[in-house]
Amino acid sequence: MLLDGELEVRRDDQQISVLDRPGTTFGEISLLLDQAHGATVVATVPTRMRRAADGAALFDQHPEFARLVATELARRLDSLTVYLADVKRQYGAAPGIAMVTDVLRHLSQQRAETTRPLSARDPDPEY
Repeated sequence: MLLDGELEVRRDDQQISVLDRPGTTFGEISLLLDQAHGATVVATVPTRMRRAADGAALFDQHPEFARLVATELARRLDSLTVYLADVKRQYGAAPGIAMVTDVLRHLSQQRAETTRPLSARDPDPEY
């Protein structure tokens, strides 16, 4: 959990986001999915964080923390879908933008068993 400072989240060579809000969690996706980390987090300024020695126990023993993380993950997903819908609305007539509908459908219907951790994007995805 970020106490203060700033963290850059990167996946492969792409910056995904910058975390600078105290209380923001990171690393929770790999913990919840029981898989290796899919991103790298780097402090870009002097930063203070708290680390749980046993993340699973933290979730199990403190349901209020689990709810806080679930709420944050729901916010991220909501922001992503709102953003994609807005891109579609703004650029709906642009060549290739029709794929946004398929991406939104794919994200909303994806089942856990079809997730491939740390895979590169398929060159020819089903959507």
